[in-house]
Amino acid sequence: MLNQQYKYPDKTIFMANAMANITVKDVFSVLSKEDGHAIFLAARDGIKATMQIHATLKLTKKQYYTRIQQLVKLGLIEKVDGTYQHTSMGSNLYSGPYYELSELVRRSREFSMIDMLKKNSRFSKEEIDKFASKVNQS
Repeated sequence: MLNQQYKYPDKTIFMANAMANITVKDVFSVLSKEDGHAIFLAARDGIKATMQIHATLKLTKKQYYTRIQQLVKLGLIEKVDGTYQHTSMGSNLYSGPYYELSELVRRSREFSMIDMLKKNSRFSKEEIDKFASKVNQS
């Protein structure tokens, strides 16, 4: 699909063809790295492309530019008027599954408690379900 570049002089069409080959594994691979995660989160509010932005994010130049390039290639961020920001895909990922996953991880201790209760014969299924229901509502 990528070799169809010559047929489409429009850069947008070429980029759409390139992004069609992106996998969930590709996205997780970049976002699972601490620097990729930091840049993706910062791009929500926009990252001014300045000479010292890597230092502000506490990254080396190589880390910063490597991850920026990967996030752009994945179609999660784009540079608009000197600022890196989420694309439509990046914005939807951030406000949907990425946010939900972050919340699940943040609450992992609560879920671990439910799992421990399930293994303990001291509590009835009804008591555990009631507790789990309260945890899931918060």
